[in-house]
Amino acid sequence: MTNQDLSIKETKTEATAIEVDIFNVRYTVKPPNNLTVDDIKELANYIDGLMRRLGNDHGTNDPLSRAILVALNLAAEMRGTKVDSEDTINELISKLDQVLS
Repeated sequence: MTNQDLSIKETKTEATAIEVDIFNVRYTVKPPNNLTVDDIKELANYIDGLMRRLGNDHGTNDPLSRAILVALNLAAEMRGTKVDSEDTINELISKLDQVLS
């Protein structure tokens, strides 16, 4: 088997669809190029946990309502991470300016 054959085989393996369960529903997911099968499984488990916890905490059994709550919580997490990152970058720029002045 040549190196070219090996890389083609690896690419096909990475693109294989997998099945995951989220809130008692089975989904078939084809991982994008930047995520592995293990990444998809980890994310699916995380989303499943959020769906179960957030619905119970807010007293809703409607899957759509739970999904919206999960989406809002994930958006809030991402926004917080972005703000923290921007603050850190600004602090580093300020320190660099002081050192270079």
